[in-house]
Amino acid sequence: MQVVQRNLVGPDHIFRTRFSTTATETDPHFQARLGFYFAIAQELAGLHSAWARLSLPETLRMGKTWVVLRTRIHVNRYTNWAEDVMGETWIEPPKGLHFMRCIRGLDEDDKTLFEGISTWAYLDVANQRPIRPGEVIDDFPAPLETDTRHVYPFELPHRAPMWGTSDPRELCSGSPVINLTDTDGNHHVNNLSYVSWSLNVLPHSFLMAYKVRDIDVSWIKQTYLDDRITVHAGSVQEDPFHQEQPELFFKIVRHEKDGSQTIVFEGYSQWEKREKLTRDGLYVV
Repeated sequence: MQVVQRNLVGPDHIFRTRFSTTATETDPHFQARLGFYFAIAQELAGLHSAWARLSLPETLRMGKTWVVLRTRIHVNRYTNWAEDVMGETWIEPPKGLHFMRCIRGLDEDDKTLFEGISTWAYLDVANQRPIRPGEVIDDFPAPLETDTRHVYPFELPHRAPMWGTSDPRELCSGSPVINLTDTDGNHHVNNLSYVSWSLNVLPHSFLMAYKVRDIDVSWIKQTYLDDRITVHAGSVQEDPFHQEQPELFFKIVRHEKDGSQTIVFEGYSQWEKREKLTRDGLYVV
């Protein structure tokens, strides 16, 4: 992912950065992967925090850190290779101990490519307990009250649809090996890897024909380099891989040394035929 231009925070209090869809961020149809939009969301959060002098390296030196808990993204369209994305982010009033961050990607015509909400915790590293947002929220100026465009893009349900409460039928699974490239500055697995692992267990034929329209994911427990994990994908639909709008659940479990399993990640996704999420319904076969 290439950051083309950084505009920082404008007079409207919105943080903006322009990204380019590189070849490594696209699929065999030269269209952006879902991971590209998650990477933009992560980078926007990191750069905005750095602008506020609360970047991950800075907070770690203070014995504190940022942890993403949940992200919901709605996709209107996936970019093509070499297409630019103007990324926007801003902070809404916190809910309890959670920071509420909105993110949006716009194309060159100022049309929304994707938008979403993520919840974050600001933790004390020593005891892993959240720090109240009131201690740092003033470092992130809120959108102007007259700005009707930069508000919550949609409601975030209190609880996301989860594997345990929905009881999906398992369709496929896999056990990826955690590599050093999966880890980040917090020395645990970066949140992007969970999303990639979940999609990678799905049949290639399905991924060539469909793309995610909506996804709601929760990071429940941290995982580390030596952990052993299994990814599960399932659905409550009959034959979801051939539905008009497939719905898929994901969960990732860690295998503990005592033989038990711990759920570390869950997700729910809704899919569309690829041509419905591309420019003019066209793509390279």
